[in-house]
Amino acid sequence: MTDKVTVKALRPFDNGDALKDELSEPFEVTRQRYADLKANGLVEAVGGFSRDEHSDVEAAISAANQRVSAANEAADRAVAEHEARAFAAGEAADRAISEHGTRVTSAGAAADDAILEHEARVTSAKAAADEAIAAHERRVSEAAEKASQIPDHKNGSEPPNKAAPKPSDKAK
Repeated sequence: MTDKVTVKALRPFDNGDALKDELSEPFEVTRQRYADLKANGLVEAVGGFSRDEHSDVEAAISAANQRVSAANEAADRAVAEHEARAFAAGEAADRAISEHGTRVTSAGAAADDAILEHEARVTSAKAAADEAIAAHERRVSEAAEKASQIPDHKNGSEPPNKAAPKPSDKAK
């Protein structure tokens, strides 16, 4: 590789070996000479870059492409990690919803069982109350039947009234 740059004259000047001007064909100079001539506004580079500059540009482009590739890979990894975290969060939310649904179903079943047990106790209590009422009615009926079998004490056959005043009490 050479340390040369192809340039074109912008205005007339003496290049040492020939007079150069804007009508002259492009020519090569060293990088140092190019820097001096360019600083004085006498030349500009043509045809892109010299081979060294071209090599430097290729290296810079290659390095930039590697950085872009690395950045793309990092972005892809970040997206994949984010998607994995989002998927895991979705799975956790689904599990939590399912567990909540299970707890709600279980609580509903427990409430239904409690209601059934309460209704059974109420039914049992009603049956016991009905039996007690029936037993009481039987006792009342039996007592009425016994009372109807007791003879009437009317027409002098009544036992003496204990609450009647005694003759000695009347005299007082």
